[in-house]
Amino acid sequence: MADFVVRPSDREIKRINRLTTVVVTANLAKGTTLDDAKKWVEPVMNDFPLPPGYSWKFGRGFEENDKAMQTMMQNLLLAVVLIFLVMASLFESTLYPLSIITSILFAIVGAIWFLTLTGTTITMMAMIGFMILVGVVVNIGIVLVAHVIDLRESGMPRDQAILQAGRDRLRPIMMTTLTTLLAMLPLAIGDATVGGGGDGGPAYYPMARAIMGGLAFSAVISLLIVPMFYVWFDELNTWRRRVFAGSAARSAAGETIAEPLDGAAGSPASPT
Repeated sequence: MADFVVRPSDREIKRINRLTTVVVTANLAKGTTLDDAKKWVEPVMNDFPLPPGYSWKFGRGFEENDKAMQTMMQNLLLAVVLIFLVMASLFESTLYPLSIITSILFAIVGAIWFLTLTGTTITMMAMIGFMILVGVVVNIGIVLVAHVIDLRESGMPRDQAILQAGRDRLRPIMMTTLTTLLAMLPLAIGDATVGGGGDGGPAYYPMARAIMGGLAFSAVISLLIVPMFYVWFDELNTWRRRVFAGSAARSAAGETIAEPLDGAAGSPASPT
């Protein structure tokens, strides 16, 4: 009636979105990130001949990592907006904080360059480093621009105030930058003993390297580029005030001319 054959078989049938699915899981090696694994797995699976009607895709871990990266980008933009609002309220201007915001852009560029030179993948920990970098970098620009404004309020010309502020704030900026870089150096090495991810936990060295690269680059840029942007926005502010003052003067002159004309039209002619 029947032939009995003993052979290995699936213990259970998994379905995801109503599709019969085979899930392949693996542990990441020491120092390997999800992005690295994705680069290795994708070409292998693309070259693997699947039967008609079968397909493959990355699992939930990769999808959650992509969603987390998008969330971090939104948080980064929100942090920049909040920092701008705080600086605008402190400086009582919307133009001068823009010169400080530019240091954030150059800091992100410096962090990406340093991660590229060290062969470090931009992971979730690197994005957290970007978030920390945004809050640290603006302090350098705030210290510099605030001192320039104080010197100008005391009667010093703009260009001389910028040079004097650069001399006065050079040593504090370099000291705070060097102390932060040295504090991050052990973590940036990436050994397993300092959070290299060898015990299954996250690798923290991308965060430290992102902070080091962005902070070192922004320290130099803040002393050179931020004053340049400050001059541009100050000239723009001067031009804006000149335009508004000219329009206000023209409107006031128009009202002065219109008053006798209205009075002449409403009153009878006086005999001469």
